[in-house]
Amino acid sequence: LFDDTRTIFINRGRWAVWHFLQLGGSPHPMHIHLTHLQLLARTTWTDLTAFDVPVGGTSRPLPAPNAGPAIEKWEEGWKDTFQARQGEWITVAGRFDGASGEFMYHCHILEHEDMGMMRPFVVHPPEIARLHMHPHVGVHSGQKATGHGGH
Repeated sequence: LFDDTRTIFINRGRWAVWHFLQLGGSPHPMHIHLTHLQLLARTTWTDLTAFDVPVGGTSRPLPAPNAGPAIEKWEEGWKDTFQARQGEWITVAGRFDGASGEFMYHCHILEHEDMGMMRPFVVHPPEIARLHMHPHVGVHSGQKATGHGGH
């Protein structure tokens, strides 16, 4: 993990919106280090067959998503862990203040974390961001998606 390429860079003091897509199985409690965030929305897909996990993308256009379930009372407010249920795309937002450095986000199920369902991200001062050329990183032909089943 700590030698993995960093693909998420956030300017310290800035707000960031995160999206998590859960393709299947039991809910994933997704935990983001450094800050507290708020759950903004849940969107659901009933047809997940277009997602091609080995290539890390879709094999055909996705059908239109449905409005997800309402945010429940216990989910309101500032949190650092969010439940991503099967077929859901959750959107969270928070401000990354107070520290710079390398941090991580991961599934809070230990077996999933041990299987690679965690990724690094970098928070840096805005002055550094102006000097830093962020690489365009993605899954290319012949490469496999990493992480817990590619999600």
